[in-house]
Amino acid sequence: LAIIYQPVDRVFMPEEKPDKYWLRRLVPYIVFEDYKALTKIERTLRIIGFRDYRIYNSGNLPLDLHKMNRVWICLPRNELGQRQLKQYQERAKFTFVKNHRKSIIQWQPNRKGSTPLIIHSPLSKYLEEQRKERPGGVWSAEHGRMLAKDFAIIARFSDMNGRKKMPSDPLKDFFLAGIRGLGTWGAGWFLDRCYNDFEGKCERPNSDVQFLLEVTYKNERILSVHDVSQKSQSYFDAENNLQTIRKRIRENT
Repeated sequence: LAIIYQPVDRVFMPEEKPDKYWLRRLVPYIVFEDYKALTKIERTLRIIGFRDYRIYNSGNLPLDLHKMNRVWICLPRNELGQRQLKQYQERAKFTFVKNHRKSIIQWQPNRKGSTPLIIHSPLSKYLEEQRKERPGGVWSAEHGRMLAKDFAIIARFSDMNGRKKMPSDPLKDFFLAGIRGLGTWGAGWFLDRCYNDFEGKCERPNSDVQFLLEVTYKNERILSVHDVSQKSQSYFDAENNLQTIRKRIRENT
């Protein structure tokens, strides 16, 4: 099993002249939310007694990756994961796309001829509403004491075109990703805490499994993660509405 994450891209770092970036950093680092998701995946693997796995960043993949089961983390930034997902575009209910430089999920609960739902992350609005008095400076406990939401995907596909010799037991691609980092963290939390929700959907070992999740954060931890795969466009529009967001904040303070 290969677990593949996308390290923080240097395009977000200040430009340096001369460039001595790698004199100060040993390896590309990972954002906090992705790290939390990885620890949840590792915990789940330990619980089931599975030890045969490695974690790779997307710039250092093994040559025999095609012979492994693969877990792709954080799709909006993970170009290789996005490329792998295209292999399943006829089966996948979801895609991550850019809309005015922001990532969104397009979700089709019923694949056949349905118009995809457009799902935005409300996280930026939650941050603006609760941190506008303290938008910067050194991190403090006050920055962490807040409510926030995001949406995420967990999916599993059987690679019927893979090179494993036994077609009855094909390799798998797993996708675990939020629109923002919070969603990725929450997807890992769901895998760790809500494994009963997979019962029934995973009865057939080669069937596709696809969840659309709503992640709620409160005071530096994940408060809850719910399966919202069957919700309508009006639900997601309401969760991005500023009045709804202000109501949620009032109810949780």
